[in-house]
Amino acid sequence: MEKKILDDDEMQDLRDVIAIYGNQAAENIPKDSLGSALRALKLNPLQREIDDFIITFDKEGTGVLTLEQLAIIYSRKKKDSDTLDQLLAAFRLLDREGSGMIGVPEFRYYMCRMGELMPEPDVDDMIKVADADNTGKINIEKFGKYLMGIKD
Repeated sequence: MEKKILDDDEMQDLRDVIAIYGNQAAENIPKDSLGSALRALKLNPLQREIDDFIITFDKEGTGVLTLEQLAIIYSRKKKDSDTLDQLLAAFRLLDREGSGMIGVPEFRYYMCRMGELMPEPDVDDMIKVADADNTGKINIEKFGKYLMGIKD
């Protein structure tokens, strides 16, 4: 088994995510919440990565992932996480006007229908954060920094 030591703050972040998406007392999350949990941890998993993690870590078919398993998944995904520049470059492809903003409908369409597909509830959660003021637009840089866990 892979051994990666996480610092106390990272372990607390994992426990916080479990409290939101899973069973705090049992320290586990349902496998179907893995994508949302990783995004809450400011990681940017592809659906195929999520599927691979579930296959790898839920071999017994329990339907849940433990804190220890989540820690390993987190450390693996954190190692190969996208850089802010890569993420912003991808979002800029959707910014046809060069304004630094993406319309919510275009963002939703792209995330749900193009490339690496995301479940609509996950996209809805992202839009709530990205367009908290309900302007109908998403600021690319601000949202990219949020996804990467960079504070202004």
